Amino acid sequence: MTARQFRPGVRWVPVIGVLLLASLAVVVVFAGLPFVGSSQATVSPTAPVPTPVGTDVQATAPVATEPADDAAWWRMRFDLMAMGDVQVIDVGTLGGGVVATVEVPMQVVDPDVLVFPMRSIIGPAGGLVVTISADGPESVLRSIDAASGEEREIVRTTHLVIDAQFAGGTSIVFLTADRATGQLTGSWLVDAVAPAEPRPVDGLLAAEPDIQLVARAAPSTRLIATPTGDVVAVLRCNPAAACGLRAVNLVDGTRYAQQIAAGDEPIGLAGELVFLRPMCMEMACVGELLDLTTGDRTPLPDAGNRLFFDEVVIDTEAGAVLVTQQSGNIMPMEGQAEAPSVVVTELGDRRSGPPLEIALRSMRIVPQAGHELGVELPTGWFTVMGTPIEPGAGASVPLEIFAISAADGRVVPLPVLGEFFIQG
Repeated sequence: MTARQFRPGVRWVPVIGVLLLASLAVVVVFAGLPFVGSSQATVSPTAPVPTPVGTDVQATAPVATEPADDAAWWRMRFDLMAMGDVQVIDVGTLGGGVVATVEVPMQVVDPDVLVFPMRSIIGPAGGLVVTISADGPESVLRSIDAASGEEREIVRTTHLVIDAQFAGGTSIVFLTADRATGQLTGSWLVDAVAPAEPRPVDGLLAAEPDIQLVARAAPSTRLIATPTGDVVAVLRCNPAAACGLRAVNLVDGTRYAQQIAAGDEPIGLAGELVFLRPMCMEMACVGELLDLTTGDRTPLPDAGNRLFFDEVVIDTEAGAVLVTQQSGNIMPMEGQAEAPSVVVTELGDRRSGPPLEIALRSMRIVPQAGHELGVELPTGWFTVMGTPIEPGAGASVPLEIFAISAADGRVVPLPVLGEFFIQG
């Protein structure tokens, strides 16, 4: 079959044969991606974008009160024989168990190139898990349907895909870099359900680098997205100096640019606000909320993180909140009697509620962009690893996976994801 030519370097071709279920897929192949700012169409308010914040999308589909059986999930398998070359993941639904086991070849980067991929799996969202893998000298984004195990190729490019995130619904934003130089070549938006030619996200990358990269600096290049996907940001850091943080509102096109200290880590976005974890080795530190428009930073004393604990920004029916763990380490000191608790802070008005006790023996919040597992949860829920009140005896303590409601601390076990183990 002769491929239809749409423009030089870009073609559409049919691909037959997926890993677990044969199907016909349309693949976009890039012989060379242009830089942002070229003559190609850019993302604008008139292009298909995520639903704007505040839009009533609950009228016909009420938010589930607990995780549903058809909710998608994935979990990394730690295969010591394959580590370094291939990652292996299980994919499935909460009610259906493991539907597919998929090998994800790692993207290989020349050690002299000052950039490398941040992650190999994103999601789930819309019932899909998306992998970022290598296929010879090309990088490939593939979706996996968690209910059927069907794979579908979304994007194939000769450039390196260094990071990707879901940006509302099944839209995906991703970054590309030159394989030889490590320089960023573009930021792009594509839909995982209806793959087409990725559209450049104008303004997300600077015309000139915000930060001059030095040895070991580029691994800090990564994407961050709001829980609703309306705003995405790129963080580029030089550990010896500072970090450039550029963001774009995909709904109205507003652009933001700020610089932060190299030690301040952005944990999550909520509209024009960024929660920063400060560089701090004390037992308790005060987090800060950065306004992308003004550059103002507001301390959040009640939401300060503690050493060895994590936090996560999630969407709720009342808006974005920050969930910060305050107690209940998964590796408690001998004789520790402190039960796990979290503080929920409404980021819109900077108001924190009282500590919310969690009915577990110990726990750890699973980061939003975690590398171990992912679960598609209803609005207002987050994922933790933890041990139940009666974990049993033995030196090796099993960590189970739970979903927790930020509204009332309700705990729902997710046994289908299996157990993790730590030595205690």
